[in-house]
Amino acid sequence: MVRPPNTYDVEQVSGVATAPPRWKQTITIFLMFYPVSLLANWLIGPFVGEWVLPLKVLGVMVVTLPFMTYFGLPWITRNMEWFLHGRPAPWRRG
Repeated sequence: MVRPPNTYDVEQVSGVATAPPRWKQTITIFLMFYPVSLLANWLIGPFVGEWVLPLKVLGVMVVTLPFMTYFGLPWITRNMEWFLHGRPAPWRRG
């Protein structure tokens, strides 16, 4: 007797996680960008106070973008993984 081959849904075996909803990504990014932007403007503001607005923004962005790309966003994404993927919070797991 010949059995048919086992079949699997491609999503089940691909190992690729589905992306979180955009609204959850937005909240998570905001939780990092707002405080970093506020701190950067507070610290850098006195040095660029007389600059025209486009240069002020550029000055802050030159400092904050590398930090956010390499440290801030990976950290917040790792720590908010439970929220992004709809799992219980770490302190509520039994």
